[in-house]
Amino acid sequence: MPDKIPFITDEQVKNLLPMNEAIDLMKKAFIQISQKSVAIPQRINIEMPEVNADSLIMPVYSSEDKKYGVKIVSLNQDNPSKKLPFIHAMMVLFDAENGKPLALLDAENLTAIRTGAASGLATRLLSNPESNVAAIFGAGVQAKYQLKAICEVRDIKKIFLFEKIEEKASSFKTEMENELDTIVQIKNNQTNLIDAQIICTATTSTIPVFDDKYISTNSHINAIGAYQPDKREIPTETIKRASIFVDSKDACFKEAGDLIMPLNEGYNIRVTEIGEVLPNKKFKEGFVKELTLFKSVGNAAQDLICAIHIFKKFLNQIET
Repeated sequence: MPDKIPFITDEQVKNLLPMNEAIDLMKKAFIQISQKSVAIPQRINIEMPEVNADSLIMPVYSSEDKKYGVKIVSLNQDNPSKKLPFIHAMMVLFDAENGKPLALLDAENLTAIRTGAASGLATRLLSNPESNVAAIFGAGVQAKYQLKAICEVRDIKKIFLFEKIEEKASSFKTEMENELDTIVQIKNNQTNLIDAQIICTATTSTIPVFDDKYISTNSHINAIGAYQPDKREIPTETIKRASIFVDSKDACFKEAGDLIMPLNEGYNIRVTEIGEVLPNKKFKEGFVKELTLFKSVGNAAQDLICAIHIFKKFLNQIET
């Protein structure tokens, strides 16, 4: 054990948390959420309208692992136009048995990887195993990890990219084609969505990003961009007809505009926590034969489970 608290850099996090391992860790995190073996206070959202930004403070404790942590995230809406990351984040990991701080982690990649991994797990469970065409809304860091995750669990041959900024779309296309060995087509016409079996939304939009009429009844949607009650990416019509799975009911009904807005419109929204389904062996991949939607606002349990895993691997490296 090092004498001083180690700082685990963003690059180290990326190397210590490959996507396939992160997807498996999400299963543990979501089961703990549903079984209430993690204490997750509602995250604090500090709004900073003068600088067009928000800060999220996310504490969490796992009684199973005897560890707790706090992640602080900044979300600056103007950063992409300044060619800066939309998200900056740090996380502190503690030993709950003695209160000792164990590590400080640069958490930008941690946030992106665990968010992508959550969608990867949902895609593995809920989408048609034969799915090979995907669509992505957005071309930021989160969008990249959404694609990395779904390509980890499905043999994706073609990706439709919806991004309004032409330069950003072109750069994203080149990077993803090189990294994922697949075809990325930049699209403006949503009629192409009918051919997509997996759709991911990773935007900061406050209004729906697609028209429900273009969504096939046998597709799967991962909606991860909207994290406040007044933001949404998914139209009410899609919410009404989809089988909806969430990371946390408590968090989503407090924070997810994609669900809150249809509820406020008078519709009865029924959801299932993905952690309730995962322990049941009768639910195999692709068990839902209809439109499915996974809504995630992000959960501190995901960060904690990943941080514990990263810290253990970090210690193994420096001890060998």
